[in-house]
Amino acid sequence: MKILNKIVIALAVLLAPAAASAQYFDHLTAGVAVGTDGVSLQVAAPVGEIVELRLNGSWWPSFIHTSVTRNLNMTNYDGTPRGASDVTVLFEPALKGGGLMVDLFTGSESPFHFTAGLSYGPASLLKVYNKEPFLEKSDWGTAGLKIGDTFITTDKNGICHLGIEVNQLRPYLGIGLGRSIPKLNPVSVSVDFGAYYTGPWGCWADGRNLNNVAKADHIQITSADVNNEDGGVLDVFAKIPVFPVLRFNVNVKLF
Repeated sequence: MKILNKIVIALAVLLAPAAASAQYFDHLTAGVAVGTDGVSLQVAAPVGEIVELRLNGSWWPSFIHTSVTRNLNMTNYDGTPRGASDVTVLFEPALKGGGLMVDLFTGSESPFHFTAGLSYGPASLLKVYNKEPFLEKSDWGTAGLKIGDTFITTDKNGICHLGIEVNQLRPYLGIGLGRSIPKLNPVSVSVDFGAYYTGPWGCWADGRNLNNVAKADHIQITSADVNNEDGGVLDVFAKIPVFPVLRFNVNVKLF
């Protein structure tokens, strides 16, 4: 026991200077950022001299979208024509999520850092839907758009839904410049560059397989389903496993 006591005392003496100088959660900042993943809010705190933790959430505001108008031919499940309409289709960026980021700096005074993190959010990367109902109300939920063996049906409000979807759990790796915890000034600026691992980007739609129209389903659409009229774009998306991130952050020290 005497030997064990001596070892504990020796470790305490050796670690005391480091513990005294380390900054463990003694500051907190709040920040806002704009980047390829939309608008972000975050809070950050230090863990020692070379590690910072960040909790963040990001989203794309729904008003940031583009639209096209196309004349579409709609049918029922059995192929009965329900008429053609000029349909305004919205393309809305929809990536959002929240997670934890860990910044590891190359030195106690260095602004350069490596970042690892994990984010979780809805699967949608891009939402595609019609702006207004374009069918008679009696056809809502039964009529829609036929693509190959897939029938993209309208919902109970007369809206068709499809879009690009990815994994909900998204690991992150990247590098950055600047600190979330300013050392001298109350405000700091930092930059992140990296990527989320999202898994393949798939185009999915709410619809029914024409081989089993009784069952509503969430179905993936491929280039073959549209007779390659997309020029293979959907199949190219399916080979993309990451979402690149370039983000500019402004942080304000709270204490």
